[in-house]
Amino acid sequence: TQMTPSHLFSLLCCGVSLVFSEGLPYGDTEIAGPRMVNSTKNWKCPEYGLNFGGYDIAGHKVESWQECALLCQEETYCAFWTWGYPRGYDPTQCWLKNSDEAAENNREWVSGTKDCTSYC
Repeated sequence: TQMTPSHLFSLLCCGVSLVFSEGLPYGDTEIAGPRMVNSTKNWKCPEYGLNFGGYDIAGHKVESWQECALLCQEETYCAFWTWGYPRGYDPTQCWLKNSDEAAENNREWVSGTKDCTSYC
């Protein structure tokens, strides 16, 4: 199936998150595309010590990972989020993401999926 330009959406079904994108503008940057990311991982809610590297669509300073998760819920293009511990490398920084492709263990971060807004 051919994806049409200017579309990005995510679907969570049966533990599988699908993210589709095609060169969408977002602020002063552009989300790379076209690509489809199929995440078959069953992430915990939240994942302590995990960084979803790259694939940033927005960044905010917030006081908790729960606030970060809520921002992701409000953002159409967000499928994942990563939040920096207060004493970590990038304290209280919330990164909204459109992919979990570059997930890596890193004790300075806590991460989750769009639907992870509190302890599941």
